[in-house]
Amino acid sequence: MITTENIGGSVLLRTLTRKSVLWFGKYEGLKIQQIIDVKHQTYLRWMYYNCKEVTFLDDILNDITVTEDRRITKPGICPEKHHEVSKENLKKITYKTKSHLKRVKKIRNSVKEHTIERKALASKAVMQACNLHRIKD
Repeated sequence: MITTENIGGSVLLRTLTRKSVLWFGKYEGLKIQQIIDVKHQTYLRWMYYNCKEVTFLDDILNDITVTEDRRITKPGICPEKHHEVSKENLKKITYKTKSHLKRVKKIRNSVKEHTIERKALASKAVMQACNLHRIKD
C-alpha cells in the first residue's frame, strides 16, 4: 500500500510499505519485501537518499540500515549521505578473512572449469543433455 500526501492536487511524498510495488528502476514490478528478501537493500537505500518524493516506513528504514540519526528530511535528497552510510556499513563486515576469500576463489575456479564447449557436430539435443548433466562429454 502506498500512502501519499497531496497538497494542491500534486503528490509531494510517497511512503512505501513492504507490499508497495516499485513503478520505476531496475526492480520495476517487484514489491519492496521481495527486494529485501534478495538482499538488495543497497538499492532501496540509494532510492531513499536520491529520490526526493520517496520515503519508507520506519521498520523498512531500519532494515536498510538507515537509523534515526542517518535520516533526512523529505521531500529532499542527499546523495553524499548514501556514500557515508555505505562506507560505514563496509567497515562492519567481518567475513572478509583469508579463509573466506580462499573459499570464494575455490568456488569461482570450479565454476570456470565446468564450462562446456560446443562441438561442431553436436546436435541441440546433445547440448541440452550436457547442460542438464545427463551425459558426460
